[in-house]
This record gives sequence, C-alpha cells and structure tokens, in this order.
Amino acid sequence: MDVRQVLRLLYTEDHLQWQQYSRLTEFAESEGILPQVYTLLQRSEKYNELPGFAQDALKQSYKKNMFLLKWLSIESQKVVKRISDEEIKVIPLKGGFFAERYFGDACARATSDLDLLILPQDIEKTSALLQAAGFLKNEEEIDGHFHTSFYRPVKGSAIPFSVEVHWGFMRGDTTGIDMENIWENAVASILPYMYQLSDEDTFYFTCLHGWRHNMDSPKYFIDLIQVLQEAKEPINFQQLLERAKRERTYKRITFVLNHLVNETPFFFEIGFLESFSIKQKLYPHDTYRAFIQYQFFSYDHPKHTLNELKRWLIPNQTDLNMELEYKAASYLKGIRELYQKRLTGVLK
Repeated sequence: MDVRQVLRLLYTEDHLQWQQYSRLTEFAESEGILPQVYTLLQRSEKYNELPGFAQDALKQSYKKNMFLLKWLSIESQKVVKRISDEEIKVIPLKGGFFAERYFGDACARATSDLDLLILPQDIEKTSALLQAAGFLKNEEEIDGHFHTSFYRPVKGSAIPFSVEVHWGFMRGDTTGIDMENIWENAVASILPYMYQLSDEDTFYFTCLHGWRHNMDSPKYFIDLIQVLQEAKEPINFQQLLERAKRERTYKRITFVLNHLVNETPFFFEIGFLESFSIKQKLYPHDTYRAFIQYQFFSYDHPKHTLNELKRWLIPNQTDLNMELEYKAASYLKGIRELYQKRLTGVLK
C-alpha cells in the first residue's frame, strides 16, 4: 500500500476491503499516521463495513498512541495557559491544538512536541517562564534561525517533552514573510492571550512545514486536505500564490501544491495546476534529482539559493549533527564523515 492508495481510501468513495486492513494498519503505523487514519475512517461508513476483528485490531493499534497523545495534549494546554496567564500573546502551531481544530480530536494526529508562535519581544520572557517551569534550554542559538527549543525529562520515558518557541515561519535570509500580517489575521481563542492562525495562514504554514520535510510523509498530505476541508471559507489559491511571490516563498508553495495534487488528483479540479501555470515535473523521492530540486531549486532569489548552498557545504554544528544523526567527536571530523556519507549516497 502506498500514499496515494491510503489517501483514496480516506477521502473518496472507494471501499475498504477487510483484506486490506492489515496492510493499511501496517503502513499507517510505519508512517506515524495511525491516529489520523483511525479518526478519519471511524467517521465514515467504511469503518463499520469492516468485520469486528478488523475494527478491534485498528482500535487497539490506535490506543497505543492515544494515551501518550492525551498526556501531551494536557501538558501542552498547561504550558499555553501558563504563558497566557502572564499576558504573553501565543499561537499554538500543529500538535493537539491543530488536531482538535481540523480533525475534531486532540488525539487524532501523532505529535511529539509543542510548537508555539510568540512575538519577538516576548521571547526572553517566555524563555524564563519555561525554564521556571522545569524546562531546559537546548543548544545555543543558531544565527538566522527562527525558533528556539526547550525540553523537560518525562519520568519513565526516554523521550522528553519538547517545546519549540517560534518567532517566524522560515529563515529570514531565504524568505520575506510578513509576520506582522500573521498576527493581524490571528483569531482569538479560548484563553485571553491565546490565538489561532487564520485558515489561510494555517494552510500557508502547513505548506511551508511540509516543504521543510520535503513532503516525505503522508501526514503532511492529510494535514493539508483537512485544512482545505475544514476551513470556514475556501482557500483562495490565487491570493495565496500572489502572497507567496511577495514573500519569496513561491517556489516552495508551488512545490508543495504539485506534490499534493500529484498524490490526491481526485481532490482537485482537472487542470488545477495548469490553470495557475505552476505545474512542474516531480522526481521520485529516493533520487538525487529530487534532492537537488528540493535542496537548491526551492528559492525565489539567487541570493537565497546561495545562502542555502553555503549552509549545505559548510553546515553549522547543529545541522551537521542532524544530517549525521549523531554527534561527531569534533567539527572537522564531523565534516569529513558528512562528506563521506554524501559520497556513499551518490555512489549508491
């Protein structure tokens, strides 16, 4: 089973044959989308068409995720309330807040941390508040980054509870996103100083987030479709693309829209990409053509491409560790190991 097959089962009239449930469950678990799949299936008649043992198997698999997601949701609410109580404006991004809004259930989407958007002038105050609540600050700030992160050990778990505090959506040296406009369009929420992104801004942010991960998971496709389905007003794509041109995110947004339409052609009108003159050739994810397209041809300005190329050739310590997937003994040794890894990948 592949991404397109799963999306068709979730969003079209295609029936789920009981023989498919084990392959669907296996795929959903391996891709980290079981809560999304289970929640969406349960709302349709397709779930009821499954025999009892298949329903029970899906439910039991979902329960493995549910307790952790419920705990994360409760802890996230506590953090946001604490920030709001200090009269700091905050917008939760992704996670349980996103799942509650667009799936109708805080446990409907797998997550491992809490992402928050804060005004730049409130970063220090928010940082002090989180550290007073027992969170530890992660590695030193990286020049040009748009977020900082904190973590708190969880008793009995090897994975800590993490909070990422954002003041932007993308690096400032590769975009020109108007964050003031994001805050002006934000919608009041359930707490005095808590806000939500507008539906258009949510779709915009979700596109950019999916691009950052090269649209390498079905969860990004599901997230985008849910926003499109649940938005109070239809997303104005012409307006979105004009905005992307102004903010130098046009190639990133069109990259995501091409991938989305490619995997969910049933969700868009025929000729959707052509009508906006944004159709582009996509390459299989596991090829170097796809890597080069994503890594170096996703920028609207030559200077932005050059900035990214320099970062790729000479990464900072944090990015180096992330690409190596371990911490090298020294920076120079890490660079040598990184290029060996890249070369091995090319030869394969």
